[in-house]
Amino acid sequence: MIRHDLNLAALSAHRTIVLVHGRAAISGTAAETVTNDILHRAFGVTNAVNHVPGPDAPFALPQHARRM
Repeated sequence: MIRHDLNLAALSAHRTIVLVHGRAAISGTAAETVTNDILHRAFGVTNAVNHVPGPDAPFALPQHARRM
């Protein structure tokens, strides 16, 4: 399935693919793909990833994004 909400994808998907300009930038588990480094390289956001109680899944809350 395609999800544009990183948090829902992290909670429900076994594997995720991050696309940058329509091309796969990285594929893996949510823990491997929803990281500060990946989100910065893909979307220009900084310090966005935390963890929520419960399932061991990252939670992204972007604080700043570069202008596209």
